[in-house]
Amino acid sequence: MGSGIWAIKQDGKTIKSTRESAYEFTGKVQENQLKGQFVGAVGHYYPLIIKMSPDKMSFIGTLDWATSNINFLKGKRIE
Repeated sequence: MGSGIWAIKQDGKTIKSTRESAYEFTGKVQENQLKGQFVGAVGHYYPLIIKMSPDKMSFIGTLDWATSNINFLKGKRIE
């Protein structure tokens, strides 16, 4: 997966990507995790789980790619 900005917005427990995002994402907040799916380059949906750090300023996550390989994600919150 390529690099890019994941611009998302929260409305209650629902999370959706914004127009500024490099990837389309939809999901739900469950405790300190975002669980959802993103749309890949060929239009397929892939499961994604992101766990927020205790300070809510960074995250780690996993992405189940089409080949069933697990890809690891990490990043930081930008406002």
